[in-house]
Order: sequence, then C-alpha cells, then structure tokens
Amino acid sequence: MDINATFIGQIIVFLIMLWFIAKVVVPMIADPINKRYAKNRRRPGAADAGQKQLQAASASADRSFARGRERASSWTNRRSAADRDHRGRQAGGACEGARLLAAAQPRVGNEERARQRGAAA
Repeated sequence: MDINATFIGQIIVFLIMLWFIAKVVVPMIADPINKRYAKNRRRPGAADAGQKQLQAASASADRSFARGRERASSWTNRRSAADRDHRGRQAGGACEGARLLAAAQPRVGNEERARQRGAAA
C-alpha cells in the first residue's frame, strides 16, 4: 500500500473531525445527561413517594369500584323486586280474567240457546 499525500490528508481531516466531535458534540450530549443524573441523585425519595401515590390511587380506585358494585347490586335488587311485583300483578290479572270468563260462560250459553230457539221458531 502506498502512503501518498491523499492518504495523509485523509488522516489529518479524520483527526480534526475527532477533535471537533470530542470538544463540541460530546459535551452538548453529555451535559443534559449529567444534569439528569445529578437531579436524580438529589431526589432519592422520589421513587418511594411515587410508590406511595400509586398505592393510594389503587386503594381509591378499589373503593370506587366497591361503591359502584354496591350501587349496581342495589339497582339489580330493586329491579328484580319490581319484576316480581309486575309478574304478581300479571298473575293476579290472569286470575281475574279467568274469574270473569267463568262468570260469563253461563250467559254466553244462555244467549246461544236463545238464538237457536229464535232460529228454530
């Protein structure tokens, strides 16, 4: 392999680029990362506080779900009681209808006999 002026120029440009990246680009990236680490070191209890908040929120959600289940259960109980009452009224109405039908049967029989006598005469 020949080492000529072009190759030496490429090496020089490569070294200049490495120097530029090390002095300019890396600090621009490393400073926010270091600030973030420093901030996290200053607040060691933040994770514990977050866990406590999560537990409190979970307990509150459980209480809300329990209240909702109780309300839904009471609504369902009221609804089933209303349905039973409605079915009872329907059954009572059916009994009333059967009683009226039984009372009307003799009249219908009398009217049919009278109609047959009138047709025969």
